[in-house]
Amino acid sequence: MKFYYVFGRWILLNLIFLLLGAGFLIYPELEKFREQKEEIKDLYLATATLDFDLYELAKEMRKKKDFLQKLEENYFYQLKL
Repeated sequence: MKFYYVFGRWILLNLIFLLLGAGFLIYPELEKFREQKEEIKDLYLATATLDFDLYELAKEMRKKKDFLQKLEENYFYQLKL
């Protein structure tokens, strides 16, 4: 009976050390992941603002295109008269 008690404690102690060792091995990888996560967040914000700027630019270009098309139609209409 004492053998099982000692053997059980030995297994539990080894499991604790195994988990601690795995934690020390995984922690630096988690730090790298957190840094990459911040970089991805920054890139996402940069692309979101760039997309918004491109959207605004496209809207302005569409307005100018419509305006130029109306001018062109008026010009050709005036030529027909």
